[in-house]
Amino acid sequence: MPTNFRSPEQISRYARYNADPTPEDLAEFFHLKPTDQPLLDICRLPHTKLGMAVQICTLRYLNAFLASSTDVPAAVVKTVADQLGIKNPGVLKRYLERRTTKSEHAEMIREHGLTLPLA
Repeated sequence: MPTNFRSPEQISRYARYNADPTPEDLAEFFHLKPTDQPLLDICRLPHTKLGMAVQICTLRYLNAFLASSTDVPAAVVKTVADQLGIKNPGVLKRYLERRTTKSEHAEMIREHGLTLPLA
C-alpha cells in the first residue's frame, strides 16, 4: 500500500514560495489584521515581530508554515515590514538566530487559532 501521495515535484514545492505573489495576492493574504495584533505584541524586537508576521501571512497564503523562514520573496517581506513600520526589512535574516523561535511562533499561531483547514 502506498504511503506517499505526493509526487517528488509536489514535495519539493510544499511550504515554499515558488514564485512571487501577485499584487492581488499581496493585498489579500499579506495584509495584517487586527486579530493578528495580540501575537505581534508578544514580539519585542523588529526581527521577531517581522518573522512572526511573515509566518502568519504565509500560513494564510500557502496554507502551511514555511520550510525556511528566510526564503521569502522580497515583495512579501517589504509589504509586511511596511505595515509594521520596520524600515529595514533585512532584519528578517536575524529571525532564525535562535533555533527554536520559528517553531515556538508556529505553536503560538496554532494556539491563537490562525491555522487553516486543509483544502
